[in-house]
Amino acid sequence: MALSANDRPATFGALALLSSGDHYVARFGFQLVCESANEACVTGQLDTASGLADILRGNLSLGASEERRMAAEALLETIREALEESDEVTAWRAKQVADRCDALVPHCRDKVLHLVGGRIDSWERDLPDDLELSKLVHHEFEKGKSSTAEWVDSTDPDEDIVVALWERIGHAMSGNIADACRRRNVTLIRSRTGQRALLDALEQQFEG
Repeated sequence: MALSANDRPATFGALALLSSGDHYVARFGFQLVCESANEACVTGQLDTASGLADILRGNLSLGASEERRMAAEALLETIREALEESDEVTAWRAKQVADRCDALVPHCRDKVLHLVGGRIDSWERDLPDDLELSKLVHHEFEKGKSSTAEWVDSTDPDEDIVVALWERIGHAMSGNIADACRRRNVTLIRSRTGQRALLDALEQQFEG
């Protein structure tokens, strides 16, 4: 597919930055990435800005020079501020979530999703509609407090999905749930707490 005029500088710059062993070529590529990132921030091209931020982070992880590291960190801060201040960012983030949920619907439709650990939070509110669940059940639990996994005995492997929010439950409770799900042959997924983390875990389970 041919690159648009707007895409060429960022793409060629990224390639030079990541693959060139020539110091001058890599430096020029870095400058192109920075220019494109600045332009994306100014024009509100959030996808482009976010993608270029990933390229800059990758350059930092590969051991960039101190000069380039300082420039990349300053630009990453600019991108972060632009994303936070943009009027479009809420809609953009919502679309990212909606697209991810749409891809997961075939695996979650008409299922009962059990979240285990911590307390009910606002980010869970739209999950039943977004994933077309039959029901969402949050089994609240706090570390250090007694609780049981007896409810797992009433689950069905064809109808239920259990997600253990592992940083919100103790080791003993996590083991009890794992054993109970294994006996019932019910899908058990481990996830951190939060919308993005949950979608990551579901995608890893169902989409590999």
